[in-house]
Amino acid sequence: MKEEKQKPQPTNTPSTPLLSASETEVLKQASIINSKIYLPWFEDDSTDSFWTQEPFRDPDGFLKLSQEQHEKFGCWKRVPELMANPRMVSRMSSSSIVQDVVTDCSFVASLCVSAAYERKFQKQLITGCIYPQDADGMPLYNMSGKYVVKLFFNGIYRKIVVDDYLPVSKDGKLMCTYSNLLDEVWPCIIEKAYMKVNGGYDFPGSNSGIDLYALTGWIPEQIFINDYKWNAEIQWKRMMSGFKKGRALITLATIDMDEERAIKIGLVPTHAYAVLNIQEADGQRMMQLKNPWNHRRWNGKFSHLDNESWTNGIREALHFDRAKALEHDDGIFWISFDSVLQYFESIHVNWNPAMFSYQHVMHVSWPLEIGPMVDAYTFAHNPQFGLEVNATDDSSTMWLLLSKHVTTKDENKDYITLHIYENTNCHRVYYPDMYSVIHIGAYVNSPHILASIKIPQGKSRYTVVVSQNEKTRSLTFSLRAYGKHPFLFGAIGNEYPEEKEIRHRFKVGSDTKTSDIHVWEQSLTIEAGQICIMTEAQENVTLKLKFVDSKGAVIAESVGGYRPKFAFVEFALPEKGKFQAVVTVTGFSGSNDVNDIEVSLNVRSEGRITWEKV
Repeated sequence: MKEEKQKPQPTNTPSTPLLSASETEVLKQASIINSKIYLPWFEDDSTDSFWTQEPFRDPDGFLKLSQEQHEKFGCWKRVPELMANPRMVSRMSSSSIVQDVVTDCSFVASLCVSAAYERKFQKQLITGCIYPQDADGMPLYNMSGKYVVKLFFNGIYRKIVVDDYLPVSKDGKLMCTYSNLLDEVWPCIIEKAYMKVNGGYDFPGSNSGIDLYALTGWIPEQIFINDYKWNAEIQWKRMMSGFKKGRALITLATIDMDEERAIKIGLVPTHAYAVLNIQEADGQRMMQLKNPWNHRRWNGKFSHLDNESWTNGIREALHFDRAKALEHDDGIFWISFDSVLQYFESIHVNWNPAMFSYQHVMHVSWPLEIGPMVDAYTFAHNPQFGLEVNATDDSSTMWLLLSKHVTTKDENKDYITLHIYENTNCHRVYYPDMYSVIHIGAYVNSPHILASIKIPQGKSRYTVVVSQNEKTRSLTFSLRAYGKHPFLFGAIGNEYPEEKEIRHRFKVGSDTKTSDIHVWEQSLTIEAGQICIMTEAQENVTLKLKFVDSKGAVIAESVGGYRPKFAFVEFALPEKGKFQAVVTVTGFSGSNDVNDIEVSLNVRSEGRITWEKV
């Protein structure tokens, strides 16, 4: 199967760039999520027919409930049956949002930081994704009960239609996220839309980086506190600056701990917390957090129970009233950054993409049958992308975000990453050690992988390689590039118009009386031009490749001697002629069993290729 050739594209593309045929097909496949179709968002969706005489009921039916919801479930009720004077938004406040029995603490933490952002900066963020809206873009309560929520999912914004039927317990209480501002509706509706696209209220859990990316489109970064690259000073300054400038939405996730210890310190194990404020006061670095449960607070240093650590300077800078805090537990508390480093394991930061003047996206398919299951020995068949940046100063960075398309709520077992090589002239990387690597990615099963590199002044060319730890299925993904200087970014396809492949099998083992070296000579005629020849084996053997002319003179030879499972040569052939590709196979002498070894020879050329009989 040949790769689709794509030329690098300009990066200041419009918000709705033209898609290639293959990209359209990728996004079409990614529209089927948890057995339902979620179409791309179009501008006229904002003027959908919302107002009907009869109450709207979602044709997709009621959402699947979690086990805990089932046990407490009474009935489904519409918003007008639950609230006397429903309003979509009463007062944007992070303190009013409450998580109930749905296991979506990360999502509720995401709602809290989004609400805090809107309140602090007086800019619309999360409320802008709910329709219908008024002339100012604020969401409206709809008596008919039909809502459309615009979520960023599987590469693009998508249209999620929901009704206003909400799960209610046997004792009449809401069993979903809600606002304690009595008649405020928006948290219920936006959660229902997100739960729908994720398969139902029986949500297996997520992290706030994933959730906020779907809600806002802001770039997700996950920072592990115990990672070997962790630098507390640098990360604190990044978070502090991003938060103050309104460029960052931040949540934290606690470590795992036994329940006795958790109750003692007032934290919930493996739980998401919203970051509502970041301050420095009297030499202390402080963070204000909110537990999505709306109760259960930190009991350690600088908590409401601590009467020793709070100096007058810190108390005044943070506007902390200890007496008031002792009276009411709303799940909001201050904690020092030092305590965060002790009791939290990761930080999720979502960055405003508007920080970057230049952006580009590609939507890509990676079929299971393309390339080996494990790419430890060669990246020859991996999706690869050329990146050219022309920076006017030496303080520039490029961010690359790979987002896997998720179509079921089954456990994500795809461990994937990005590797970035420098000084490649945007050429394909065949061996993992072929060029100098500037970024080695960690293999993670998160749907979003973010890589960033510093760009020197002048023109630089890189190759970006998508890699999996072990392929188990076909994948589709979106790859976004963000930069502060103009750049070119495009897929590195098969540059050769001619391609032929032949396979060779031989037996090895004690009964075959073979030596520990096997030589395969394949004759061929090739016209002049650029040539690439690859030899590959699935078995654990080592290979060496030579290309010789009719007189036996070596024209090209694979570098590094014998290499495991894969070898290649790439060169310019000055004139047409008859040649031999010589593949030497070794590394199989230890087996007593008789086995078949299959070796492939793939030849790509600018001119015509003809196999010759040996």
